[in-house]
Amino acid sequence: MQFLKYAKIVKIDVLAQPFATTQEYVKKLRPYGVKLLAEKIETHEMMEDCKKLGFHWFQGYFLSKPHIVHGIKMSTGMNALPQLLACLMAAEVDITKAIKDISSDPRISFKRLKLVNSSANGLNRKIDYIYQAVMLLGINQIRNWASLLLLASNEDKPEELRVLGSTRAKLCELIGCAIENAKFGESCFTLGLLSSFDAFLDMPMDQVLNELNLSDDMQAALLQNKGKLGHILAIVLHLERSNWSKVLPILTHYKLTEATLAKLYADALAWANGINSHLHA
Repeated sequence: MQFLKYAKIVKIDVLAQPFATTQEYVKKLRPYGVKLLAEKIETHEMMEDCKKLGFHWFQGYFLSKPHIVHGIKMSTGMNALPQLLACLMAAEVDITKAIKDISSDPRISFKRLKLVNSSANGLNRKIDYIYQAVMLLGINQIRNWASLLLLASNEDKPEELRVLGSTRAKLCELIGCAIENAKFGESCFTLGLLSSFDAFLDMPMDQVLNELNLSDDMQAALLQNKGKLGHILAIVLHLERSNWSKVLPILTHYKLTEATLAKLYADALAWANGINSHLHA
């Protein structure tokens, strides 16, 4: 305790002891005027309890989990989101309808054009309208980008969740490219993005999938981590939780090294931070 007078922030592992013990720690720390950071928060309810105790910052996996409140409907602006995503995720996309739906929200259309014209996409010409973007980039990329934008338009969710979702999607894509090819990587990007839909929409994953017309392989990957897609998602989810004992056997199976995964993760995080800065520009 003698070092507390030098501290500005104190981190408390709230999962390591009963909540009553955490309350005692907080009580003893108050006279020192330090900021409190709660780590290993697993649920939204746990975060609310820590807020009431006076914690200032929070770390844990609660952000990537849906906060389900029975009897509460999605806000008006989010009501059409599952239907629009279903249109985009269909095996045979009605391009005319997709373009109409994407263009229906001026904010999303504007940001969509900003993103496709950014240097990150490597295009040699300026794109001025959504139809042109679809023709140049293809429906798979438009599906992924539009889905990311639609989810980012949910202002009820914190920026950290957007960064998590976009990082996960990009890392899945990069692993897919390393294991197979770029086309498979696009499917993996979709997979990673879909894996965060439950948290974005505050709906159980099986309910989210009921709204979308996805392939059996994609559903098996999302619900049970089955198949090659499921294995890639498992790598990313275990990596987020530092479960290396579960990551390594999958890496070995697909002949990937830890160094390769670390490089891909760094690239995905840098990409996600850059994209999210565009979304808020």
